[in-house]
Parts: sequence; structure tokens; C-alpha cells
Amino acid sequence: MCDASTAPGPGRVAVRLRAILSRGVVIGRAETAFIEAAFPEVHPAEWGPVLENDAGTEAESALALLFFPDEAVQLEVEELLAGRALTPAQVAELAARLAAPPLTVAFELPEGRGRIELAFTAARARQWVEHLRLTRAVPRELEAAIACALSSPAANRWRLIWRNARLRPAPAVVDFLGRLIPAFDPCERQGRDGLAFLLEFLRETGDDADIHRGLAERKRRLAAALARSRRQEAALTRGTMETLIGRGGRLVAVDKGETRRQMDWIDRACRAAFGRIEAIDFPEDPL
Repeated sequence: MCDASTAPGPGRVAVRLRAILSRGVVIGRAETAFIEAAFPEVHPAEWGPVLENDAGTEAESALALLFFPDEAVQLEVEELLAGRALTPAQVAELAARLAAPPLTVAFELPEGRGRIELAFTAARARQWVEHLRLTRAVPRELEAAIACALSSPAANRWRLIWRNARLRPAPAVVDFLGRLIPAFDPCERQGRDGLAFLLEFLRETGDDADIHRGLAERKRRLAAALARSRRQEAALTRGTMETLIGRGGRLVAVDKGETRRQMDWIDRACRAAFGRIEAIDFPEDPL
């Protein structure tokens, strides 16, 4: 792991974060729609006082949604930390520095509908900082691969991907991810989606699993689903759905586009990490 002592101190990080919070937050339509659904009788101009004073679960959920740092904020923090971590004591000090002196955060509603002003209390500061996952450093081997291959902003996006990943830094996992860097651009949507798919795969398989074997098996299952979907479509062109079901067939719903994308991500990952892809030959599996 990166040495936490080399990271910027909580005072320096607090200055950056207070500057981010002081300039306000633009919230999206999804957050606005959630608050509207929770408080249908309340005018947006009154949302701030209602959220500050309502102790119900709807207000609690809305506040948790608003006080959640988005990716843009996380990337700004990553520019400062560059994959390094703070200690738990430093994180506690950081939260305290964010809450005092008192700070009010303005949340700008979309389409010029106004703003919500909320106090950044000590409890909210602790929650907000916790979501930044600042005690999680990029493993040294992965950081070396990132620094060697990438510059900002791609390097910081890769660091943030690890910081947010629900993975332990097992050697095989770290080595695998380091080899993926040239194959997946985190600044592009397809690259981010592919990495999200692979991270979820790693989370499901566990630390000790054979990654190549697991990816090959996942590709076989995806290809089998595509093959079955094609046979189902061919059967439906020859008869009705009722006839198919009457003959004992089972209908399966397959997102063919997404399935092909996942198979492509597996091939790209295997080619980058292992130098080969899994060739698959399927026997007929009649309906």
C-alpha cells in the first residue's frame, strides 16, 4: 500500500474540500424528482427548511442523497491525494475541520428552479467524508502501473476506480487490474462500463479464484445464452409462442447487445492480462 504518511495532511485536504462545498452543488433531475415525490405538497422554495426540520425517513433519505459526493468531487480530491490514503485519525480530524467554522452548502436546482441551503453539520461532515473512502490507498503495484502508463485525468480516474471498488488488494487481483490499464480507458463510457463489469466479476469470484478460468466460464455462459436466444427466435418464426410453450419450450429474455458487450470485455481483459482469449465451441442445445 501507499504510505499514508506521504499523503497531504487533513488541514490541506480540508481547505480543498471547503472550497468545493462553498461554491455549491448542482443537483440533477433524479435527486429533484426524489424530493418532489417525498414532499409532493411542498414548494421547492421551502425544501431547505423542511429538510432541516423534518425528522422523518423521507427527509433522512433526501439528505443522504444530497450529501453524497459525486464523481466530480471525488476526482478533485484524487488530484490532491493521487492514490494515497489518510489514517482514520486524520479522516476524523478532516471531518471536524469541515464542520467548523460553520458552513452552509447551496444545492442548485436544475432549470433555474432555485436552491436549497443546508447546514454542513458535524454529522453530515462525517457522513460525507466517509463516502470519499479516504483511508483506502491504491496498492503500490497498481499505482506504479498507473503512473507508468497514464497521466491525469485518466490516471486519477483509475485511482478513483480502485478507491471505490469493493475489493481486497489480493496480489492476483492487483496484478490483473494493472494489466488492464492499456485496454480500458476510464475516460470513455465503454471503458468505465467494462471495468465496472470486471470489478463486479472479481467481487463475486473472491480473492482466491482463478481469474482466467472464471472469465472463460462466464464467457461460455454468455455465449450459451446468445445461442439459446437465436434458437428461440428461429423457433418463434416457425410457430406461435403458445405452440412453443405447449411443446415444453421455455422462453428466455436475453439482452443481446449487452451480452455481446460483456463477451467483448472478457476478451479484451483476457488478451491484455493473459495474452489469449477463450475459443468456445457449443453443441446444439435444443429447446
